[in-house]
Amino acid sequence: MSTSTPIQVNISGFNGKPQSLFSVYNNDSGVLAVAKLTDFKPDRVAGCFVIGNDARYSFDMLFDASQFNAAVDAYYSLKSSLASDHLSPRLAFGDNAMIADPVNAIQHDGYGDSGAKYRFDSITNAQACALATCFWAVKASNIESAIESQDDWASMLLSGRVVSMGGVTQSPSLFGFTADSRFLSAYDAKAVEKRHGY
Repeated sequence: MSTSTPIQVNISGFNGKPQSLFSVYNNDSGVLAVAKLTDFKPDRVAGCFVIGNDARYSFDMLFDASQFNAAVDAYYSLKSSLASDHLSPRLAFGDNAMIADPVNAIQHDGYGDSGAKYRFDSITNAQACALATCFWAVKASNIESAIESQDDWASMLLSGRVVSMGGVTQSPSLFGFTADSRFLSAYDAKAVEKRHGY
């Protein structure tokens, strides 16, 4: 079953009138469909994850100027990669959102200590909305990948295929025994309690 996240981005303070951009991110395929640009709608649309750059309005993630370079990296990452079907692009702008594509506003400005630097020629609120959306989608994709990796790792631990001893991971066949899932569950619970100070 495919899962998708509807996204509402509300941006003001750049060129042009304040705007809201509505998109859908498919968690399974990794596709971000940028669907509709509207006048600024500060109220949350039901079911949407809300990104904004003004703390006076409801938001789930605050997007600020310090995230712009990472947002451009995210935009190019999505634009240049393929979905899980290895055929479809990961970033698609619909007809009602095409004006939000920031491709013409981004100028490469060399490299710094943390990677590529960019400058922006007259970026609009609509384009800033698209960048914020891409930034969130790549972060969500990275989190999803990390969770899947942890789930795979936990499955291997609980199945006895891999045993962790003192921070060193070994195959159970090297020791001639299989992992006891009760021990591993207790070990994991203690590690979580210790790490989070419960």
